[in-house]
Amino acid sequence: MEKPLTTDAAGFRSLMASNKIAEEKGLTVLVGLQRRHGFNYNEWIDRIHDGAIGDLSYTRAYWNNSDDVWYNRRQHGDTEMQYQMRNWYHFVWLSGDNICEQHIHNLDVCNWIHSKGDKMYHPVRAYGMGGLASRHTNPNKRESEIFDHHTVEFTYDDGTRMFSQCKHNDAGGVWSTVSEHAHGTKGEGSACWLNVKGGDNWGYRGVSGREENHFKIEHVHQSEAIRKGEKLHDGWHGSMASMIAVMGRMATYSGREIDWNEVVEKGTTVFPHGKSLTWDTNPPTMPKDGKYEIAVPGRYDPYAG
Repeated sequence: MEKPLTTDAAGFRSLMASNKIAEEKGLTVLVGLQRRHGFNYNEWIDRIHDGAIGDLSYTRAYWNNSDDVWYNRRQHGDTEMQYQMRNWYHFVWLSGDNICEQHIHNLDVCNWIHSKGDKMYHPVRAYGMGGLASRHTNPNKRESEIFDHHTVEFTYDDGTRMFSQCKHNDAGGVWSTVSEHAHGTKGEGSACWLNVKGGDNWGYRGVSGREENHFKIEHVHQSEAIRKGEKLHDGWHGSMASMIAVMGRMATYSGREIDWNEVVEKGTTVFPHGKSLTWDTNPPTMPKDGKYEIAVPGRYDPYAG
């Protein structure tokens, strides 16, 4: 399955049911969160879980780009569905916004750090800010309903927090990074190094001749699991990461503090689940006077759908 696995809470509930069926059947399930299969990430996070930086205090997650999202102009004769499918990144029902489509990688890594092996672990609350800034001023890229920046603070049940940022900005000259960071009582680290108080530092060195490409490693792991009959089920953490991203979007769109249980049970439905779709079907989002409505914090209701 490719990320994002869902763009709303209804999809998450369906995913969790499907994961259970897949596990009962012994199916091999892989997800496009390839960092989970990287030797460097696994060694880095194993060391954190083993206490290398002491008790975890907080994590930081970033997907901050200095360029904007690709865009395909409307073609003569396009139906609205054809246009939106060609520009799926720009529509919430298809991409979930960039926090779900790209930033999910970083959110998954940080949740992996917080979870300590619990495949169902997740934040319990989230609040944040977001909006549309640089893209809104570019006349060539106004046919879009997603934000171009999100900042979210996630809180876990043990009091630790994950600080999250993602953005696309075509103005230039802005700070950019795609990275994950962990901070503990004895040190800190970023993938894939650790700076420990007292000088016991560590940096990933790799193994000579070993494949290090995360995409390739993931496919090797998939093939090996199928051939050997071993259990490999990434659907659980893929689903959790997807819903964490949806939760973050609900927080930035609404401007409210979002509770995990409430949003999973009653969160806005943006995808037309169970409906037959054709090229002539009107998508869930339709333009008004040639423009698409953008979520306004304070007005957007995360439980209205």
